[in-house]
Amino acid sequence: MEEARAILARLDTAVERAGRISQGVEGVLSIGFTSSAAAHQAIPALTRTYREQWPQVVLDFRERNAAELTDEVAQGKLDIAFLRRPASRPDGLTFHTLLEEDLLLVLPAGHAAIPAHAAGTLPKVPLLALRDEPFILVRRSGAPGMYGNLIEACVQAGFVPHVAIEVERMLTNISLVAAGAGVSAVPASMQGFHARRVVYCAIQDAPPTLSAPLTMVWRDDGQRPPVGHMVALARRMSMRSAWAAYAWRAWIGTLVRVGCPILRKPVRRSTINSFLPPRKPSGRSRVVRTTTTVHATALSASPICAAPAPDRAHWRNSGDPPG
Repeated sequence: MEEARAILARLDTAVERAGRISQGVEGVLSIGFTSSAAAHQAIPALTRTYREQWPQVVLDFRERNAAELTDEVAQGKLDIAFLRRPASRPDGLTFHTLLEEDLLLVLPAGHAAIPAHAAGTLPKVPLLALRDEPFILVRRSGAPGMYGNLIEACVQAGFVPHVAIEVERMLTNISLVAAGAGVSAVPASMQGFHARRVVYCAIQDAPPTLSAPLTMVWRDDGQRPPVGHMVALARRMSMRSAWAAYAWRAWIGTLVRVGCPILRKPVRRSTINSFLPPRKPSGRSRVVRTTTTVHATALSASPICAAPAPDRAHWRNSGDPPG
């Protein structure tokens, strides 16, 4: 009799666990990312929030280049991946751009092409000033989109760049630039690495193609609940960030138009919170408010402040309002 009760108890436990798995409360979610995607603050924030909301889902992380990630998602070896510009777009996969950021040049500290610039601003360097420099880039097979766009921009500027070194990971090329082996280009979110040995520069008159998107990719057939939860969370968080950037741009733009003297003083980015609509408490998600001291004169011309207003139609269709 005791054995029968034990068997029934185990059966009840198995049924309950199967129900939790089917709802995405338990299970395993395999996540891939490139080193440059992981360097953006959005990925740690997204992962942390997901773990807080679904703590019983085991996250399996893997680092690959963009081409490898796309192949592994297509083959079912990965559930979801975060990369920069996709190497290819196979059928059966969905690609969603979470955000766009500028591509910055990386030069060794003290390089002759770096102009004088005000503190807190990025120096601007034309590509043509680097025509005789050896370039250090991620292998074309791993990141053909960003690689190809940079080469094309150099050709449009009047020269064919000499690619002296190709590396597997984008963090490696920053280290090689710090060692004086050449120059490179990376997404703007990576500009904290080797800050004393390299200088990050904006590309003067950069074409629109010279950007670094953060892209999410997953299979669109039979989406498992943990994948659906991650996709929905990433979309919500990216839209909130877009609205925050838009509000910040509007505020700075207003100060510029009225000639407010505050533009000559540091301002606190947390002020944008007062411009955002009140957020309805859901009990499931968590808003992280950050405070950063910046200079308004630099931000008024920055790419994040130049972002257009996000599309409200997305929220009308999804039923999940921004903020």
